[in-house]
Amino acid sequence: MKWIDRMVEKVTRCSTPLNTSFRMGVHAVVCRSGLPDYVCVNVDGIDWFSFDFWLKELVIESACQYPYNIADAFDMLYDDVRVTVKSE
Repeated sequence: MKWIDRMVEKVTRCSTPLNTSFRMGVHAVVCRSGLPDYVCVNVDGIDWFSFDFWLKELVIESACQYPYNIADAFDMLYDDVRVTVKSE
């Protein structure tokens, strides 16, 4: 899933605005954050995940369609990412 790798790289880039939306091919991505060290991401209005840069903690909603791909993309960018799957 190359688009997921590109999306994760973009939402974790320090130059990306805190609150923004963009398209990755056919996928609509919305990023929300009130803090520069935390991001909450929604993909296609269905898949939700958040990432805390200080704690290196990735939280993925259990209904997410691509949990392993998202976790793998974060693992490629950051060492020792702790992944939690959160029930709705």
